[in-house]
Amino acid sequence: MSVADLPLAPPVEVAQPAKPAPKERGRLVALDVARGFALLGIVLVNVDLFSVPMGILEQAGPYEPGILPLAAWVFMAMFCQGKFYPLFSLLFGIGVVLQRENIATRGGNYTTLGVRRMALLLLFGLTHVVLLWYGDILVFYATAGVALVLVAGWRAATLIRVGTALIVGATLLVGAISLALPAESFGSAIEVLEEAKTLEIGDQPFSEMIGKIDELDRSLADPVYLAGEAKAYREGGFLQALGFRALSWLAVVVSGVIGFWWVVLGLFMLGAGLFKAGLLDPANERYLLRFVSVAMVVGIPLSAVAVVLFKSQDPSRLRDAFAVAGPLLIGPVVALGYLSGVTLIVRHRFFVGATTALAATGRMALTNYLSQSLVLAFVFYHWGLGLYGQLAGHQRMLLVIGLFAFQVAFSRWWLARFRFGPLEWVWRSATYGRRQPMRRLPS
Repeated sequence: MSVADLPLAPPVEVAQPAKPAPKERGRLVALDVARGFALLGIVLVNVDLFSVPMGILEQAGPYEPGILPLAAWVFMAMFCQGKFYPLFSLLFGIGVVLQRENIATRGGNYTTLGVRRMALLLLFGLTHVVLLWYGDILVFYATAGVALVLVAGWRAATLIRVGTALIVGATLLVGAISLALPAESFGSAIEVLEEAKTLEIGDQPFSEMIGKIDELDRSLADPVYLAGEAKAYREGGFLQALGFRALSWLAVVVSGVIGFWWVVLGLFMLGAGLFKAGLLDPANERYLLRFVSVAMVVGIPLSAVAVVLFKSQDPSRLRDAFAVAGPLLIGPVVALGYLSGVTLIVRHRFFVGATTALAATGRMALTNYLSQSLVLAFVFYHWGLGLYGQLAGHQRMLLVIGLFAFQVAFSRWWLARFRFGPLEWVWRSATYGRRQPMRRLPS
């Protein structure tokens, strides 16, 4: 399918009706459902990042022995890892276009408000990093979001082409860098973790690790580093854990500047462009079906190939390049399929109960995303239950299911009484510089 195949949506006129037409309301419900679905996928992936040292992700295979952990690892690698942040990114781009159109309808200028909105999102993200977790994505969203605000007025075709070029270009750059570096010999994740557990670490794990930094030969995957990181998160104190969190975040930022940030911006632009081009309009349903087909026939099988390659411990530059760069391209392909599939399910009213619940969860995406981090940090970190590295895979899965079920129920309860989620209300009020109405009026 080429860009020209999609009919470009007509420009927004200031004289549009204040309330969205029924077709638009249905379209927005699909976006809320997709956000809720993305939140489920994100917490499924993030629970391991909260409970296992970051460096272990560089190693081959699952973190625990046994058939069930292996099956769960394969499922997550094929269908979840690297698939849901692209889905959220596409939705973020669509959201910016919708906000811009709404403000244009009222005769306003979106650029100033949009930049202020991203600055506030950056503040949320930095607070998230310092207090809770190194894997925050809001900092990347806020900085890439400023760029999107400045180009959101571009034509649909331009946004699609530039966005696609950014995704492909970043993937090729990361792949080329990986090919240029010496091939790495990854160890078994299980064996590396077991080795780390045998080490004796003192009461100042970060300080002790810094004192031995010249001896570390595997960076974040060195057993000394892994053992110190686990003890700092499990036993504290705050500054010891913050030291490891800062180093992990620095590694995330460095790798992100090279490839991830550009992919996120590309996804923002791609989502905005496809929405402007009318992808989600009922008349273009055949394109939704095509995206679902491509995700199933191309995206998921390529994910399976990546799993097989990553399970191998043999050093290979080609393997390294595909393992690092491949997901940057595979993820968006699958994410487009997920977005298209969710849209079709909502449009044809399948699983109405589930989609209604997910829609409420998606409307409180910021609140639910950050509260997921708060709960997981409480369960695993020293200031809460201190269960870092202590829960098996099936226990982590039960934790996630329980957490998300609570968020679904709470979101429905909250939105029956209030117009916005708690953090959405703070974000909106700070953006507009005045307190926004919160309670729903009696019907």
